[in-house]
Amino acid sequence: MLVWLVFILGAKWAAWPSSATAAKEIKEACSDSLVQNRLLAHTRRSQTQEDPQVCSLSVCVFHGPNAPRIWVAEHTDGAGHRMQNIVNGMAVAQKVGMNFGGVLGPRNWQMTDQRVNFTDLAIDFFGATTKDVGGIFAFAEGEEPGFHFRFDHVWELERQRNEINDGTNVMMGVAHEWNWNHSVPSSVFFPVEFRKRLAAPLASWPLLFTPGKIAVAMHLRRGDIGPSDPRATPNEYYYQLADRIHERVPSAEFHVWAACAPSAIQKRNGINYWKNEDFDGFRLKGMQVHLDCGIEDEESVITIWAHLAFANILVSSQSSFSLIPMVLNCRCVISVGSTALDNWIDGTEYWSDSFSSELTACVERSQAPNPC
Repeated sequence: MLVWLVFILGAKWAAWPSSATAAKEIKEACSDSLVQNRLLAHTRRSQTQEDPQVCSLSVCVFHGPNAPRIWVAEHTDGAGHRMQNIVNGMAVAQKVGMNFGGVLGPRNWQMTDQRVNFTDLAIDFFGATTKDVGGIFAFAEGEEPGFHFRFDHVWELERQRNEINDGTNVMMGVAHEWNWNHSVPSSVFFPVEFRKRLAAPLASWPLLFTPGKIAVAMHLRRGDIGPSDPRATPNEYYYQLADRIHERVPSAEFHVWAACAPSAIQKRNGINYWKNEDFDGFRLKGMQVHLDCGIEDEESVITIWAHLAFANILVSSQSSFSLIPMVLNCRCVISVGSTALDNWIDGTEYWSDSFSSELTACVERSQAPNPC
C-alpha cells in the first residue's frame, strides 16, 4: 500500500510540471495571437486612414475609417458644375453613413470652359496641399479603386444602403438628385457642421467688404449666355431686391459680381454677349461692380466664391457657379426660385406679402454671428 501511494504521489508530481508547462505554452500562444491580431488590426486601420488612393480631407471623412466610400464623376464643363457634383457627392456620403472617396474622370480635361485649371482651383477651394487634392483626384483616367456597387441615381443607393458593408467602394457618377425625397429635410444632407468644413479654407481669403457694414453680394450670370436666355435674370430683378434690402438696412454696402467674358468656345467663334456698359445701372444705384472679363484665372473664381460665401446677404443667380457659395453661406441667401436650405428664400416672390416677412427674417439672420 505504501509503495502504491508513493507511486501515485510520484506520478502527480511528475505530471504537475508537464501541465504547468503546457498551460504556459498555451498562454504564450494566446498572447502571441492577440498581439498579432492587434498588429494586424492596427495595420489595417493605418492603411485605411493613410491610403493615398482615397480622399483624406475633413470634408471627405464623416464616419469611421472603414466606412463605405462614394466616388462621383468629374464633369468637363464649367467650374461651378464640376464643383457642384463633388460637393453634392460629399453631402450624400455624410447623410447615408459613408465617406467620400474621390472623383473619377478624364484627367486631360482639367481646363474648364473659361480655361481655368480645375485641379488648381480645387486645391485652393479645399485647402489642400497636394496636386491630387488630398486624394480627391488620386485616380488617373482609366483607373479605379475596384467598385462593388455602381448606381446611376441617389435614390438607388439609398434603397440599397443596407446591402453596402464596411470597406465597400461605390461609384455614383451624378449626385445632383440628392434631394429626390422631399420629405427629408435638406439640412440632413447639408448640416451646418458640413457647411462649416466646406467654408473653412475660404474664411481667411481677403475680402473687399467694409468692416462693420452689412455686405450684400450679388452674382449675375452673364458671360456664357446672351440677354435672351432665361437664365440671364434681368437687371430689374436685382434692382427690386436691392431696393427692398435697402429699406431694411439703409447703410448696407452692395457689391455685384458678374462675368462678361465668353466661354473658350464662344471666344474662338467671336461671340461676346456683354460689355462693361451693360452694368451701369448698378453703378448708378451706388453699387460696386466687379467684372471678370478675363479667363485662365483660378484665383478670380476663388475670390468671387469667398465674397459670396461670407457676405451677410447673398443674392444669387441661376447657375451652378452660384450654388457653391449658396451652400457655404449660412446667413441670408436670396435665390432664384429655390428654398432647398433653411436660410434660403425665393427672390422671385419679391412682389408677394409673404416675401416681405421672409426678407425681414433673412436680414435679421444676416446680422447675427455666422453659424458657418
